[in-house]
Amino acid sequence: MKTEFRRTLGQDAESYIWTLPGNWLGGSDSNSIAVTNDGQGGTLTVQLVRCGDTSLARQLDIYVLPDEEPFITVSGFDLSTGGPYRRYQWLFNGEPIAGATAATYKVTKNGIYSVITENAYGCVDTSSGYEITNVSVEGLSQPGASIAVYPNPARQLVYVQAAFPVRVTISGIDGREVLRRTGIGPIDISGLTPAIYLLQVFDQEGLLRKMAKLVKDL
Repeated sequence: MKTEFRRTLGQDAESYIWTLPGNWLGGSDSNSIAVTNDGQGGTLTVQLVRCGDTSLARQLDIYVLPDEEPFITVSGFDLSTGGPYRRYQWLFNGEPIAGATAATYKVTKNGIYSVITENAYGCVDTSSGYEITNVSVEGLSQPGASIAVYPNPARQLVYVQAAFPVRVTISGIDGREVLRRTGIGPIDISGLTPAIYLLQVFDQEGLLRKMAKLVKDL
């Protein structure tokens, strides 16, 4: 993490002596210093050199906030991210989507979606990309209307009911597929670690018909 600190005192100083915490890296003899820290806070000190004399050290206590990388969750054709954040900007294939500045976004076409967030402290971060595939016009008009997934949360079995043949996949929030099944009926999830998963239902043509957040209970 790279940060710049500036102290506006003693404008007529000849130079400045900076002392950095532990594993921080950086150096300067001016009234500002760019440092790279190790993710930990600490106390930064600076002394002024003027007329052959060195001032007492001024201290600056630094607190480093933990990273809050946003992650995308899916419900039907709605993407959302946690928070709350004070600013959102959704991206499609790496480019900003005009007007997509809310906490949720309804997908309209296939591609890779991500979101930029800004928290209350002004820290800006971007989520990992989430790829949407096989979105159809029919699927968007009636996303999963004839598909039922229950119970949710579930502990051992989750049932998928549909009026047509389906293929079901269950993935972690990192996008890694952990379970796959063809056909309707019960799916044994007892071997999955308790967590939040993404359940996707496809028809025989491979079109995505339903996406849902699946909660695996203890």
